[in-house]
Amino acid sequence: MTGADGSGDRTYRILRLNVLTQNLFDLLNRYVVRRFGLDMAGQTLIVVPKMTATGFAGTFYVLNSDSSLHDGTNTCDHLLVYS
Repeated sequence: MTGADGSGDRTYRILRLNVLTQNLFDLLNRYVVRRFGLDMAGQTLIVVPKMTATGFAGTFYVLNSDSSLHDGTNTCDHLLVYS
């Protein structure tokens, strides 16, 4: 993902879900943190609804990143738009 000018590119893992009924922190811990021997405190977890011109498209994107990934990040600041 390419951020705003000067912020650099960032790498995220992505999961697409139709509903948010699962514990996302448990999923992150089970399938990323424990699997790769990482630290939960260094994880970024972002949930974004898929939007179209007509509104919510019934899908959520769950993004995850950490400093173990090439161009990974432990913050979501690069995705935020400040006006």
